[in-house]
Formats: sequence, C-alpha cells, structure tokens
Amino acid sequence: MYFMSIFIISIVSIQENNFVSILGKILVKSNGKNIIRMQMKSPCEHIFLRSIFEAAYNMSNCLCPKGRFINDFNIETISRKYYDGSFLYGNITFQTTLHSDVCNFSCTIIDGKFDLRVTKFETCKGPKAKNCSELKTEILNRTTVHIDVVIKETTKLSKGKILVKANGKNIIRMQMKNPCEHIFLRPIFMAAYNMSKNCLCPKGRFINNFNIEGICKKYYDGSFLYGNITIQTILHSDVCNFSCSIVEVEMYPKK
Repeated sequence: MYFMSIFIISIVSIQENNFVSILGKILVKSNGKNIIRMQMKSPCEHIFLRSIFEAAYNMSNCLCPKGRFINDFNIETISRKYYDGSFLYGNITFQTTLHSDVCNFSCTIIDGKFDLRVTKFETCKGPKAKNCSELKTEILNRTTVHIDVVIKETTKLSKGKILVKANGKNIIRMQMKNPCEHIFLRPIFMAAYNMSKNCLCPKGRFINNFNIEGICKKYYDGSFLYGNITIQTILHSDVCNFSCSIVEVEMYPKK
C-alpha cells in the first residue's frame, strides 16, 4: 500500500476518570469490499494499539485518565506498521470504534479523499521529431486548466505514456499502446478533440477547459495520495507528437 505523509490532528477530552476501553472494532474496506473485520475484547492489550494508547492518552493498566489530549497522528507511519507488505491498494476506508461497557470513547473513519490545487502546467518535448499539433495552455484557477490546441493534420493516436511522481518519487509509470482505447482517457479524447471510434483526431482547432481536480478525483480519489504531485502525459502517433504536458498539483486531505 502506498501512503503519502499525512498527519491528522486529534483533540480528545475524556470526560470520566479512569475510562476503560474494553471493546473495540476495526473495519477495513478496499474498493468498496470488506477485507478486514476485527473484534477486540481488550483493545488496550492489543500488541499494536497499546503503544498508541499509552503515548496518546497516558493510559496505564488499561485506564485512560480524565483530561484533554492533543495529538498529531502520522497515518502513513501507522498504516505502514500494520499493513505494509500486505498488497493493499486502491480506495481504502478505515473505521475504528472503541468503547467501554457504558460509553463511547471514539468512532473514526478515514477514507483518503483529497482536494487539489494546480500550481503549474506546461508543455514539454515529445519523442518524435515532428509535431502534429500546437498547444497553448493557461491555468484559470486552482483546479482548471485552459488548453487551446491546433491539430495540423488528422492524427491517429498510437502510443502514450503517463508518469506520476509524488514528492519527487516515481509511483506510476504507465505505457499505452492504444491510448484512445483506455477506459478512462477515451471519453476525454472523444469530447475534447472529436476523436472518432477508430482513434482518429481530425484536423482543426479545439479549445477546452479541463478540470484537473475532477479528472484526478475520478482516477485517484480515496487512494491516500497526498503531497506535491507531478503528472506527465505524452501522446503521439507513429510519425508525430500529439501532446506532451506536465501538470504539478498539491493534493491535501479533504476537509
């Protein structure tokens, strides 16, 4: 499972002296399916949770004293200790419930959703010597990019590449032999460039506003992907470059 560094600030006021958490439950869903359902009779004795309770709530002998406790929880570190190496990918939801015989201690849900801010958008040089289009770009606001494309000749997209870096590290490298047949990219090409069913983009001028936040949410939302993200997209035919673009964004936990 790939996590970016994400810190959650927790402010807890324990209202009763010597609260004892004797029951607990952890539910984990991956892409909408339940994959872990763990019941705990004594959460404070759990080999993994005990150290968290002791450090965060001054727990002793399973007793949490009355008081106010403020903590920063590094979800990346916690998840790596418990799930790293488990091949857990995709849209993950964690629900943790803790309570005593008489009252609730906490019930939290973490689902990895994000908001986004576009910080940079620029064109780059493709792998072919010839360009079959000209692009002009402009960032309209924090989520939307304006793209003005002049396609010089009817072009059939035959290859593509998407590279994604998070905080300077490569996390996705996808090669596409037929980018126009990609389940996610196909409807974008058809709507933006009047692409035909046989992957042909006609000659002409095409002006579009792309909501980068909307596109990223469809593809990455719920994946705990946060931080400074760079996405490079390269598309070309067998003879010329169609587009090469680099977008830099900041992804941060949804409020």
